[in-house]
Amino acid sequence: MPTGQWPSSRDYVEAVQNPALAFQDPDLKTSTAAVDRLGMPFVTSGQFAYVFKMNSANGKAQAVRCFRGSVGDREDRYQRIDDHLDKVSAPCFVSFEYDPQGIMAGGKRYPIQVMEWIGGFPLDVYLPNVLGRRDMLKFLADQWLKALATLRDGSMAHGDLQHGNIIVDESNSLRLVDLDGMYVPAMAGWQSSELGHRHYQHPKRTPSYFDATLDNFSGLVIYLSFVALAEQPSLWNEFHDENLIFTKSDFENPRTSKLLNKVKAIGGDSQRLANALEKACSEHPSRCPSALDLVTTTPSKLPAWMVNSPVVTVQQATREVKPGQTPPPASSSPPHAGSNGGQSQPWYTATASSVSGVAQSSATTGVAAIQISPRDVVRHTVTYAFMGIFLVWLWVPLFRSSFIGLGASSLAATWLSIMTYATACALLAYRRTKKEARPPVFSSKPASLTASPSVSIPIPAARSAPVTRSQPAPSRVSTKRTTTVGNVSLVGSKIRLIYHKPSCKWAIKISYRNRVQFTSEADAKGRGYRACSVCSP
Repeated sequence: MPTGQWPSSRDYVEAVQNPALAFQDPDLKTSTAAVDRLGMPFVTSGQFAYVFKMNSANGKAQAVRCFRGSVGDREDRYQRIDDHLDKVSAPCFVSFEYDPQGIMAGGKRYPIQVMEWIGGFPLDVYLPNVLGRRDMLKFLADQWLKALATLRDGSMAHGDLQHGNIIVDESNSLRLVDLDGMYVPAMAGWQSSELGHRHYQHPKRTPSYFDATLDNFSGLVIYLSFVALAEQPSLWNEFHDENLIFTKSDFENPRTSKLLNKVKAIGGDSQRLANALEKACSEHPSRCPSALDLVTTTPSKLPAWMVNSPVVTVQQATREVKPGQTPPPASSSPPHAGSNGGQSQPWYTATASSVSGVAQSSATTGVAAIQISPRDVVRHTVTYAFMGIFLVWLWVPLFRSSFIGLGASSLAATWLSIMTYATACALLAYRRTKKEARPPVFSSKPASLTASPSVSIPIPAARSAPVTRSQPAPSRVSTKRTTTVGNVSLVGSKIRLIYHKPSCKWAIKISYRNRVQFTSEADAKGRGYRACSVCSP
């Protein structure tokens, strides 16, 4: 694990602009970063990582999470999470691969997490579009119980259940992202690496509370939010901010909470669940009941896409410029980071296919004059100089022989070669600084957005018939990832859509749940996969 200061957002932005140098993975080496209207990599910033959207040569998008700082046992945690998810059925989690040496930034190697890019909407973006439609909120509540059942059946916990980490995907299923704080049985006795979003966690949660019941409180908060909003949609406009409707103050002082009193007044399930939440706030977090134990019906086991689905229109905007799309002219003042409680817009807010749009300022004057920063020129000069060191065997003899041919002595030719190289680095740095012109934009919610055409996502109109919850799926242990079965001759990655020879080092790294097997090249290509550039299967 690298020590010292970790790369800044700018360092990572520079790195992903040169994927062939930055990444080790052969697929990422040939990918391109999605860009915003200024032509800069489209990046979002979270509490623990910067996330870039990388478009592969085969057209498949991936999310690359670049971490903001060190967590000493991060690699060990992700290995245990990876091993556990290989043994259980957990469709609510996004597919991911962890690479401890994935990216070069500032001359050092740092870990990255490569994840599937989900088409869909964060929960807080999706909910305003279904307020007032009781059947849809009841459906979301049922889907939420299914996600909680998956966690409990697998004896695991997410650790940070909140609106930004829950995606309503294009099939109307709820998907969970950002697994940094996850608990699995192999971590018994460990401490939590984070405490989660303050508006969803128990007020008495500490790092030492870290077991499979970790999500009971936040799961109940979210489920009660669905139930209450289904009965009283006006709660959203009154209490929503960097939350759904509940806040930390409601948990710290539940008896005087204006929101809890309003929810109790609704009666029925809302009142019963609110009373359970109020009681849980005064007890140890481990004593909080699961929402699964407080409901009278069992969540449906049917996939969301199998249910009869009416349509809901979701309004969304994004600064991302789609491949082949011409960026609009930049305004005189680029957007600036918002001050929305210090929370950044999650990486998946621009995920839905058929969603497009650009951030625009209301200013009408011309583009501001380009300002060249001497500090940036120096920084880029050092970067190019470092990159050129690896070719010292090429440029030193070339320059020296040229100067000696012009009559310079051996010593003078050496110094002239060094000066020429430094000058070339400085010129390249000046050109790059001028090209950048404007810094990359990191914004939680731009002040003014031009919304794209709306997207229609089907939502089931009614909850399907209850189905008895089955027992946890039997463990599927993969003891050797290179093992082939029957006529299998090639293996592929579901995340990257690339197929390999079973002996390829990149094939060996593919986790069990992200692995797919093929009998031939034709089989792989027929399913939309392309060949690995390293092993050339």
